[in-house]
Amino acid sequence: MDGALAMPIFLGSSDAAALVLPLRNVRLRGTLSASGNCIGSYNAAGLEPTNLCQPDAAHSSFVNGGNGKAFILLEEADTVLVQQLDESLCVLLSGDAARYGNGAVTAHCKRTAGANDFAGGWCSTTNTAATASCHDAVAFRFDYAAGSVKITN
Repeated sequence: MDGALAMPIFLGSSDAAALVLPLRNVRLRGTLSASGNCIGSYNAAGLEPTNLCQPDAAHSSFVNGGNGKAFILLEEADTVLVQQLDESLCVLLSGDAARYGNGAVTAHCKRTAGANDFAGGWCSTTNTAATASCHDAVAFRFDYAAGSVKITN
């Protein structure tokens, strides 16, 4: 799959805890299960009965079955609010809220003469590493598991 994808990332057990990542130039790879409705698998053997078979920092609920890569435009990231941190995704991606945040109650990326002060490590127009003249995005590589959707021809 190539293109744009609004990917929800769930930070807790409720839908209200979802953060939607505005991914661009998405490339996903994965292996479907025999039933055609999963990529990856439930990690029944890896969960601890002493922890009521609940996931924790050392034990994931799922075994990944796919990987992907994409980038996020910094301008789009600045419109995504990470409520738990009172800052935009752009500020979070910068890794330095004191330097790149604008100091507002809900911080967005600081701008000088209209331009974002945070220079990403990726160039969206060439889809390659950033240069001095193009640094408008951040690139990602990730592993994933997915389920609950019947995939057919």
